[in-house]
Amino acid sequence: MKAAGIREAKRHGAATWEGLSAIEPKSLGGIVAAASDITLLLDGECVITALMIGEQSTDLGKLDHWIGRPVRDFLTGESIPKFDAAADRLRRGQTQGKPVELNHCDNAVWDFPIQYTFHSIEGQDGFLMMGRDLRPIAETQRQLVQAQIALERGYEAQREFDSRYRLLLATVTDAIMLVSLGDGRVTDLNDHAADLFEMARKDIVGTVLASHFENIRRSEMESKLVNAALTDGAEPIVLTTARGAARLRLVPSVFRVGGDRVVICRLTPNEQTAATSADGFAAMLDALYTSAVEGILFTDARGAVRNANDRFLSMVDAAHLPALKGRNLAEFLARGQVDLGVILENVMRSGQVRLYSTELISDFGSRVPVEMSATRVADGRDAQIAFVFRDSGRLDALRLPTADSDNTAQHNILELVGSASLKEIVAETNDVIEKLCIETAIKLTNNNRVAAAEMLGLSRQSLYVKLRKYDFLKKGEED
Repeated sequence: MKAAGIREAKRHGAATWEGLSAIEPKSLGGIVAAASDITLLLDGECVITALMIGEQSTDLGKLDHWIGRPVRDFLTGESIPKFDAAADRLRRGQTQGKPVELNHCDNAVWDFPIQYTFHSIEGQDGFLMMGRDLRPIAETQRQLVQAQIALERGYEAQREFDSRYRLLLATVTDAIMLVSLGDGRVTDLNDHAADLFEMARKDIVGTVLASHFENIRRSEMESKLVNAALTDGAEPIVLTTARGAARLRLVPSVFRVGGDRVVICRLTPNEQTAATSADGFAAMLDALYTSAVEGILFTDARGAVRNANDRFLSMVDAAHLPALKGRNLAEFLARGQVDLGVILENVMRSGQVRLYSTELISDFGSRVPVEMSATRVADGRDAQIAFVFRDSGRLDALRLPTADSDNTAQHNILELVGSASLKEIVAETNDVIEKLCIETAIKLTNNNRVAAAEMLGLSRQSLYVKLRKYDFLKKGEED
């Protein structure tokens, strides 16, 4: 009869929990703790009388100090009204509906969100709050928001770069073409390049580059582009267009985009320039640059290496030119930036420096005494400076001693013997040499006291003492 009653109750959707009365209180606490991340037992005044934290939520820390205090003390301002509304519904016997999300705070240092369900206790004014920790969900949502923001920023940056690229390609005066080495097809070009092929730009994009030139296959074209781009000082590629039979010069450069190698080609008509004359003057200059016994170096206005001949590479023990390109000349000078700063300041002001003595230091630490001269060969934003280095160690060995000057100096010193002590003679001689060295350093650095002090190996204060000693300071500078 009882079994029939149970079946009847199940058929009408009712649940029977008579078996739960057999569960011991100790086991019931473990079940409650396992069913929720945090459980609060409140009395009729909403004071916490008991608290349980699930084993999976031990990172919430010890919350024993909550017991005996009103739960509102540990709720954020916006969560207190939601708690009061849920507690009132429970006291009036209304169903709770959906769970309530409350934010806990503790000593105003940290807070965490918990999703609670409220349960009344029969025969008591208090109630039970069983909560699920929402921090993993909140962290996931935060990461999703950050990922979305980063994605939007990436899209904005990509659109900005694409706009710049399109504007640059459209406004540049050179004929520019981009070719993918994966399939040898033209990925993009500007209108100037399309005009050289006597075709519309849209008709060239996506086509094989080799198909626009006579007597060349796609594989051969790719090999020419790669070899010309990766070989330093390689000659431009000269080809004849299939339409119009125009001779074009291609100057390629290789770079990578998204794992694919792309060649950017600058196209120009193959016309005879004024720089190439009938007598081969340019060829003679090139031969002189290549086989000169002096080291020749070209840099920009800041001293960054642009080009150098084999003799300069030998002076600094460099294996090849790419190892030097982009490096600063100050790295190879004995006094570093001091030497370079003196030279650049004078060459940019007067156009040239006739003679400057220093040492070249290789990456291996070897030193070569040199006499160098510098000339500004270009002005404006693309200013370039040409340097010529001569090995002064060999020159000193070839120079004969100047007997007259040595004898004169020796005679002047010998005349002091007998008229002064050796200590006085040496002191007077040192003063003369010291004065000459300081005067030379001041002239070389164009009266730059900091550079002169570094060149002489003195502190700035010591240099000022010696300038005052030899009356090199102008009136009013002592203050």
